[in-house]
Amino acid sequence: MNRIKSFLRGGFTLAEAGLDRIFGSSWNPLIHTGALGFFCYFIVAASGIYIYIFFDTGTAVAFASVERMSIPQWYHAGI
Repeated sequence: MNRIKSFLRGGFTLAEAGLDRIFGSSWNPLIHTGALGFFCYFIVAASGIYIYIFFDTGTAVAFASVERMSIPQWYHAGI
């Protein structure tokens, strides 16, 4: 397991050094992966809460609830 970790760490270090040369240390995209990951998590959580509020999970009404979310509210579910 330590060999795999050290191999991945070395590859990440080489990628970071290469991107530092291309973009500079302040614009390196690998520095911002934590912020981007948190932003994507926030988008998934917010859309999941929205779907949880308006989606009815009953077997007879599930299709109707999807239609109710997507047709009149095209700006939310249609996108």
